[in-house]
Amino acid sequence: MKPLVATLIHQLLPSIPDLKPIIIPRIESDPLIFTKSLKTQFEFLIFGPLRQLKRSFVHLNTLVFLFDGVDECDDKDDQAELIRIVADFVSSNSFPAIAFFASRSEAQITTAFRSPEVMNVTLRMPLDDHYLPDSDIRLFLNDSFQKIRTAHPFGHFLDDNWPAPAKVEEIVRKSSGQFIYASVVIKFCSMLDQHPEQQLKIVRGLRPRGALTPFAQLDALYRHIFSQVPDLEVTSLILVWSMLTYAHNSVENCAEFVGLQTSEVHVALFPLQSVVDCTSAGDIHFLHASLPDFLLDSERSQEYHINLSTWATRLSVMAYKFVMVNGDQYHIPLDMYLTEAEATPELRDLILTYDPDDVDYMVSPETSHYLDCVKRLDFGDGPGGAVYQQQLRAFVRFIRQEGHSFKHSIGDSDDIYSILGQIESEPTLMETDEETEED
Repeated sequence: MKPLVATLIHQLLPSIPDLKPIIIPRIESDPLIFTKSLKTQFEFLIFGPLRQLKRSFVHLNTLVFLFDGVDECDDKDDQAELIRIVADFVSSNSFPAIAFFASRSEAQITTAFRSPEVMNVTLRMPLDDHYLPDSDIRLFLNDSFQKIRTAHPFGHFLDDNWPAPAKVEEIVRKSSGQFIYASVVIKFCSMLDQHPEQQLKIVRGLRPRGALTPFAQLDALYRHIFSQVPDLEVTSLILVWSMLTYAHNSVENCAEFVGLQTSEVHVALFPLQSVVDCTSAGDIHFLHASLPDFLLDSERSQEYHINLSTWATRLSVMAYKFVMVNGDQYHIPLDMYLTEAEATPELRDLILTYDPDDVDYMVSPETSHYLDCVKRLDFGDGPGGAVYQQQLRAFVRFIRQEGHSFKHSIGDSDDIYSILGQIESEPTLMETDEETEED
């Protein structure tokens, strides 16, 4: 933020030469002016001279200030202060001026714009889906790929229809309405010493990237955002829960599951509001489809990496404990967590104590997938070992007891019919009582 006023002066003087005899003497009179507060610098070197100029000239063109990337300035307090300073000057009508601010919706930025003195003199334009950003991104991509085909040193090796429309749409989807992802892809594919087609394969994850870093700019941005998170452990837990809980991933459900207050979930995600939304519909929603890719790639995310198998195992343990206490009323997706989980002793013990009859289990199409996930886990006796056999037996018994169709719930394999035969051959409680009385 320090060079901001000096930069504005450098841009103002060529545009409005009449400011030079006003501003330069002021700088000479106070050589330390650029070390003073932002408000003092603006008032002494920009706003004051503009007002003085207006007194000398009746007819002046409207001055337009453009502030891009406000959220990227170092000091958060200075970011908010800049907005207030400029808004106050524009609202004073002491000089014909308009100001444009472009920024991610970081907490300090949105708070500054919501203050009454700023809100009354500003208009907000969120660049979301209502502005059809996908169409603009698609147009940008097609135009850029056309330039690569015609101007790149290796462009003559590319087909006329490269890349295929489906691949362009894949980039559009990953962009999530933001140009930064599409721009990074184009820059990477435009590298003059690399083949564009191979570069695109690296972007799509179809070819090892080696020493190349296709998303360096995007990754730096994500790492900067995550550096603002005070409690990375809690925030990571919430994020990975959202990744694996495809349905019912509301803030309320998350809070209930991880043992937090709803307000604590909002607080944990507050520093990430430019990339994660948890307000519009009550669900936790990644605003950028490329963010999970970043978090799951240790080379890209570095200290912010989410090890999916480790976290999925942790969520699986939490899920079993939660269901055993609360029952199946919340429809916890055990299968989604187990899909990525590791076979640990704690998880083994929990699965062995899990009985669908004890938790008022709701049989669904996911039941078969759940058993497949348990079957995949190797607890030392290979996939489909004792833990899986115990769970399969518990579910066969439960489904038979509830009168559900095996074919439509867990299938009709030989293993199931074998267990079913064993269960049906077991003596009932009444038969056991009668035998006892005869003895």
